[in-house]
Order: sequence, then C-alpha cells, then structure tokens
Amino acid sequence: MKATVVPFNTAREEWIKDQFTLYNAENNYQENREVFCVELTDEANKCVGLLRGVTNNNWMHIHELIILSELRKNGLGSKLLLAAEDFARNHNLHGITLNTLGFQALKFYQKFGYEEFGRLEKFGYTEKIYLRKYLRI
Repeated sequence: MKATVVPFNTAREEWIKDQFTLYNAENNYQENREVFCVELTDEANKCVGLLRGVTNNNWMHIHELIILSELRKNGLGSKLLLAAEDFARNHNLHGITLNTLGFQALKFYQKFGYEEFGRLEKFGYTEKIYLRKYLRI
C-alpha cells in the first residue's frame, strides 16, 4: 500500500464520515451533530456578520465569527456570540469551545467569560488559543 497526498473532496469527506460512524457504532458511541449559522443582516437583508458552529454531544464549537470590517467595534460580534450562547442554552448544552489567533479576539471572548485551556505556539507567526465556556455543570 502507498500513501499519497490528494485534494480533499465531498466523496472523501463522506468516506471519512461513514468510517467513523461504523467505528463509533462498534464502540456504542453515537454522535448528535448539527451544523448551524447565526447570520446578522442589515435593513436591506444583506449579510454583515456570520457565526458558524457545530453542536455535538452536549457541546458547541464555534468555528468562525466574522463581521464586515467597516462595522467592527459596534457590538455586532457580541450580538452573534450571545445569539449562539442562547442557542446553546436552549439546547441544554454543557458549554462552548472555540479558538482564536493571538492577534484576533482573545480579549473579546474573555470579556464574555471564555477561559483559555490550551495554546499552540508557533502557529505561523502567531499562536492559536483554545477557549471554553461552561454553561452548566
């Protein structure tokens, strides 16, 4: 057998999902995964901000949160984050995880009670910081 680096595509993604589903079933582990977005729109219904995340087995992970550059620092990121937290609470999730780069939004997330639980140094010219927030214990 040989190992070859190849482009990732939908067929390979489905293959991976299928294999993990089978493996997890063999070990009595069942995922409960839901991908979601929180969209922020202006008066013309144009998207000005978006948060993408996934829920899985009583936890949420926020993958991206972005606001149009000209509208940043106006509380719009807070609206997206709080909407995601409400979604998590309404679904009785234990908590939320996310990561941010050293130059991005660490202080923003800390302001909302997110705490660091890991750090990957030398991530390009910066570092990747892993955060979590418990919603219930």
